[in-house]
Amino acid sequence: MKCKLDQDILKKTVYNTLTIHFHDHNFYFSLHPYTDNNHITVIKKSLFNVKNLNINKSLLNKVKLQFAINLQLESVNATFSSATDKQSNIEKKSARLKRENRLKDANVYKIVDFGQANYQFQINGKQSIFAKLIDNNCSEKTMWLKQVN
Repeated sequence: MKCKLDQDILKKTVYNTLTIHFHDHNFYFSLHPYTDNNHITVIKKSLFNVKNLNINKSLLNKVKLQFAINLQLESVNATFSSATDKQSNIEKKSARLKRENRLKDANVYKIVDFGQANYQFQINGKQSIFAKLIDNNCSEKTMWLKQVN
């Protein structure tokens, strides 16, 4: 988070998060409040015959999410988005913009001709009113007014 948090809340939240995910390990952690945004460095305490700690991306994301939840419990407005979430949001936004651009002028036509003629220009068609339209893709279509007798 790009802000200064209350140091006691930050320490408490880190401790609670570590105890949830790594309750069988011992840690040191140190608060660094003298930077643009305060942060904490966590170091696993080295003990003999202790189970190794393997932190993969999935576990790290779970820890970060739990940390955000623990901050929320302390009334801090915090959220967590993984790199995958951020990429997914970028892709969704891009798809939405493409869809909006495609639909933006989908029903915008220019009238290039209009008048009265036999329906669909057929020899035996009834007299009707037509309008020839062209869209932004230079696609032409003819609209006919249905005659009610």
